Amino acid sequence: MYQDWEPVILTKPSKDKPTQVHNDEPVVREMTHSIQKAIQQARLACKMSQKELATKLQVQISVINDYENGKAVPNNLFISKIEKALNTKLPRAKKKEIIVE
Repeated sequence: MYQDWEPVILTKPSKDKPTQVHNDEPVVREMTHSIQKAIQQARLACKMSQKELATKLQVQISVINDYENGKAVPNNLFISKIEKALNTKLPRAKKKEIIVE
């Protein structure tokens, strides 16, 4: 039996970017309050619950909840899926430049 003696280092998540990014999006995106509200208002206008929208998009309820609460950032592809499901137009996430030194 082999025992791994490597130390485990726990760190807190950074506050300058969202805690979760779904769909493995490599670019850090800026989530505006308008995108969060637009998703929620469009869903409520269609009289859908988060569960119904998540089922229609084939994702977990927590994904929709994270998007509406600003804990996660939807990429533009997922925003287009939400637009089709809700039959509405939503604002797109703006790309934020990452400077690598």
